[in-house]
Amino acid sequence: MFLVGHSLGAGMHTLLSAIKLFPADFKNFLFVSVGEIDAESFHGEAMLPELTREMEEQLNHYVRYCQRRGYAAGMLYDFGTDTVQRLTDLADIVIKEYPNSVFFASNLIFAADNVFTRMLHNQTAYAVQRNLHLRGVTVVILPMKI
Repeated sequence: MFLVGHSLGAGMHTLLSAIKLFPADFKNFLFVSVGEIDAESFHGEAMLPELTREMEEQLNHYVRYCQRRGYAAGMLYDFGTDTVQRLTDLADIVIKEYPNSVFFASNLIFAADNVFTRMLHNQTAYAVQRNLHLRGVTVVILPMKI
């Protein structure tokens, strides 16, 4: 199993929802995330160590949470300008190692949905789901109400 989290709150919501919905089905968790790099504002390799530290800190939060509860857990991450493509690439790595993985992601649901919320909060989870579905991989998207 692997979870895609874009923020600490969304990732924790996804994790807790997956455990609640499938209490006896999953005992191993691999947290996968991609740090989006804006090509225009990225100022070279000097920023990468700080981005890496922040990413590891965030993902370690999930890993430690799972390990304290007796679950096996790990992390896999990368950075790039195309989040969907990088997540799909990382998923391919996971699938090779763990072919029976189930992928979980969360998608923000706004009570007052409009064109601006849709533009600001892109449909990354759905795009990754489409890419993985075409490979025959199960993806569960859990709604997260804002």
